[in-house]
Amino acid sequence: MHVIDENNNTKICSKCKQDKNLTEFYYKRNNGYYSSHCKSCISFYRKKIREYDKEQKICVICLVNKKINEFKRNRQICISCRNRKIELKQKQLKECSFCKKIKHISEFYKNRNNYCPFCKECHKNDTKKYRENWTQEQIKRERNRCKEKSRILLVNKPKEVMVKAARQRAKEKGLEINITSDNFEIPKFCPVLGIKLKNGKGKTLPSSPSLDRINSNLGYTKGNIMVISWRANSLKRNGSIDEFQKIIEYMRNNLIQEDYSI
Repeated sequence: MHVIDENNNTKICSKCKQDKNLTEFYYKRNNGYYSSHCKSCISFYRKKIREYDKEQKICVICLVNKKINEFKRNRQICISCRNRKIELKQKQLKECSFCKKIKHISEFYKNRNNYCPFCKECHKNDTKKYRENWTQEQIKRERNRCKEKSRILLVNKPKEVMVKAARQRAKEKGLEINITSDNFEIPKFCPVLGIKLKNGKGKTLPSSPSLDRINSNLGYTKGNIMVISWRANSLKRNGSIDEFQKIIEYMRNNLIQEDYSI
């Protein structure tokens, strides 16, 4: 609150905290009151602003030395680069900070709130170059870290892990995939063999849940997937019903049936 002494026609400047005559303040006719800062303080800071405008700063994107007034306050990116970045974002495009190529946002890894500054290709090449100088101890430590991370994910988010593995297989085999973790549930028992489904600690067990394609000629699509045990899925593979019937007939005539119950 700015105090005005009407008897002595004085006012306290909110900047220098000095009690001065009202003539030392600018009168704002449109609003009908005096400025909160005195004239000397306003002149001082206007001079500082003019000196501030003469300073220069380098934009971290275009790497051009520009005047400080071409940047927003406490920003490392100039206004023109920022506007260009907003335009690309509206078109779902992004410029890689390493190769400087404009690519679709699907070519970038996504963080919690934003996309990585490097595209997937540059990130992969940089990681590969970095790991070339690793020692055997570092490689072993990284493998153990990845195994532990996979084990924790498999316990906490088994459906997400299964979908991720299915996406990788579909990419390698050129299959269609349009499923998410909400499109299926993991049953307690295998629908084929009737064994209890449970994951192993760091390894795949015959009782581990596995995502099966009912029709092996189709991809991982809605209505063509079912969760069965890894043992049942490994037996099924790409065989046909006629082939399975011949195998059953052969085993009945020549072999003793094994017990795969767990």
